[in-house]
Amino acid sequence: MPSTSPAAGPVGYAWIRDHLGLPSVLGPREARIANVNSIERSPEGSLRILAKVALEQDLLRETRFLADFDRVYRKIDERFDVRSTDLSNLIVFALQQEGRLSMNRRKQYGERVQAEALDTIEVEVQACLAERAQSESLEDRVERDSIPRG
Repeated sequence: MPSTSPAAGPVGYAWIRDHLGLPSVLGPREARIANVNSIERSPEGSLRILAKVALEQDLLRETRFLADFDRVYRKIDERFDVRSTDLSNLIVFALQQEGRLSMNRRKQYGERVQAEALDTIEVEVQACLAERAQSESLEDRVERDSIPRG
């Protein structure tokens, strides 16, 4: 059963980050956004932000980004010895570039980060993005099929 915690009033990125134990990647963009009834994290690690915030697509996208970041960070950190700031930057770059690290980024971090770690970051980010796309596609089909037709 997913864990649920009620939120008392307006919350934003910082509250979500702290509540879910996610790393901070938003910096000054952590601002109050909207009232949240509750946020759930399922045993598999997926996030559910209930109705009031679901309409806030930016917050939903950022929350998904943070969840993907957290998932990749944990997997890479378990396998490789990479400085946390380098690892954070590389994951953000890969998430922003559809799972790819540019040759310039590889050169920039190549002396400090193993090539295998760079490859694994790409693989893990691509897996997250593919899973997210598949899940969103399923959600769209369920929503479309549940709309009564006249």
